Amino acid sequence: MNHHKNIILQHFQLHETYLASETHPIVEKSAQNIERYAHSLGAEYKLLDGKPFMEDLRMQCQKLAMLNEEYDEYDTVVMLDSDMFIRKGMTENVFEAKGIACYDAVHKDRQHPHFCDMFPGYSDRNVQLWSGACYVLPREIRQTFRAQINPVTKAMMRKISPHPFVEEGIMHMLAVYGKLGYNVYDKCLDEKWQYSHYLPNVENCYMIHIRKKPYGDEDGLYGAKMKNYNELIDRGLIEA
Repeated sequence: MNHHKNIILQHFQLHETYLASETHPIVEKSAQNIERYAHSLGAEYKLLDGKPFMEDLRMQCQKLAMLNEEYDEYDTVVMLDSDMFIRKGMTENVFEAKGIACYDAVHKDRQHPHFCDMFPGYSDRNVQLWSGACYVLPREIRQTFRAQINPVTKAMMRKISPHPFVEEGIMHMLAVYGKLGYNVYDKCLDEKWQYSHYLPNVENCYMIHIRKKPYGDEDGLYGAKMKNYNELIDRGLIEA
């Protein structure tokens, strides 16, 4: 009998440009898909909005609400992007996955060095800059990260927030600041947990991350993602 109490969170807040509508179809589809998966594992689910972490950080950084004390009742908190989907037929349990997040080639070879160049005082080439589409955070790890939040690191967060690194850069900075290097968090999630839809062998992944590629900006971010979603439905890779 599994007595663990777990939750999957997602966060979505409309960009000012889109305030005319309440949400977007890709987010609604993702939330339904992920909530169904959470319940199949006996876990809870919640879609967050607004600014549940820090008022003066941009929207992507609000995923850091996953560290909030209000979730300390949960053994493991999983935070997913709002365009993530379970691959149809997938039987893996994300709460049993090993590692905080993925550390894929894009982050290893491009994002991490770029962040280190831009924020030399807040970074370390020997500590991962994780990809943030899927975080798996047991209670002790969440509390360790939260313990690093203080006026100094909050000021750092405000400096990182306007840049494309968003919460990924902040998580790296907190790991560096708390000396939480490879010695503590040396395991990274299998990339199958946040596999971009256009990559080869997508039928073998665990979670599909729908991007706007190959459609361009003429479809808009959400239009492009919905096209890809519908194609994945047609291919039988996502449950409608």
